[in-house]
Amino acid sequence: MGVLLDHTDQPLAIRLEDQSTAYRLWVNGKLLLANGTTGKNSQTTTPQYLVKIAVLEQVPENLDLVLQVANFHLHRGGPYRPVSLGIESMIRKKQLLLWGVDLLTFSTLLILGLHHLVFFLLRRRSRASLYFGILCLLWGWHVPFWGAGGKFITVLFPHFNWEISHKLDLLCWCPTVPLMLMFIAALYPGMIRQRVIFLYQGIAIPFLLLVLLTPPWVYGHVVVFYEIYALLTIPPIAWVLYRAVLERRKGSALVVIGFFLFIITAINDILYNMDIFHSVNLIPAGLLGLLLSQSFELARRHAAAFSTAESLSRKLERTNKALAASNTELHASNIALEENLRLKTALEEQRQKKQQAQLYAEKTALEKLRYQLTQLCGNHSQTPL
Repeated sequence: MGVLLDHTDQPLAIRLEDQSTAYRLWVNGKLLLANGTTGKNSQTTTPQYLVKIAVLEQVPENLDLVLQVANFHLHRGGPYRPVSLGIESMIRKKQLLLWGVDLLTFSTLLILGLHHLVFFLLRRRSRASLYFGILCLLWGWHVPFWGAGGKFITVLFPHFNWEISHKLDLLCWCPTVPLMLMFIAALYPGMIRQRVIFLYQGIAIPFLLLVLLTPPWVYGHVVVFYEIYALLTIPPIAWVLYRAVLERRKGSALVVIGFFLFIITAINDILYNMDIFHSVNLIPAGLLGLLLSQSFELARRHAAAFSTAESLSRKLERTNKALAASNTELHASNIALEENLRLKTALEEQRQKKQQAQLYAEKTALEKLRYQLTQLCGNHSQTPL
């Protein structure tokens, strides 16, 4: 490949990113970049993934680039990414910016995931928090193996096993497809039938087992079908969000905006990986926007639940105070009632004693009267005729 360069005083650099092959790049007959070990078969070829940037020490008017590629470990051959040639400072600045986006996305997703999992452990009824937490953690662990700037796991571990890296890429991404549907169903319950969720889960499980148990050149043939399957989750999710907006659910508009941004970046990345559209991996940015919007919606719901709980707590506290005051008044009334009852009982006893005394007096008077009558009758009987 020959390249004609315009004259420039600034140093030039070449950037090459290729995760599916081993390669050698010669520039004007000099080996400039190498990745892995190239060979004539899979036994003599060692694949490796590293983002490499090399500076051209001397820049002639014509560059002769020769790229040797060996790919026996995936279903498709050839370079996975195009060669970038430009001013060194611009290429390095772009690479650092992309890695910065990846690190920001990675840390944000891990924090969000752990936060929502802890919230679920404290409140087990919130299934949306559980699904969202797992979704964030999976996407977070996925970023080091597939990000906007390349696999930055290889920056920390340059000799990280290529096959394990490739498997972890898919094993972190694949479960997020049905999980997203499960999360939306939990966020807006009753809008997606359970059998639809079971269908999407049933499709994902065999593919996960295929990735786990077979080498990359086997499961690589069906990745494109799984990407199509991932796109087929868009209609049911879009239908749920459409109904949520139509019913004026709180926070649904923000969720729709985040989901729309994610769909655009996901389509871009799928077309980019299929080598149809030449761009960069934008899904980390779209994913970050989506999950931040979802997180805001969950935070709004949690805040509303806490506000309701606090309102009910204050209402209960006022009710308890009113009840305590009523209990105090009732206690005072009971004391007064007991005192009145005691006085009434005392008065009743006095009345009964008075009645008994009166009866005794009347009985005594009657006895006295009877005695007098008896005496009087006896005196009359003794008088002579």
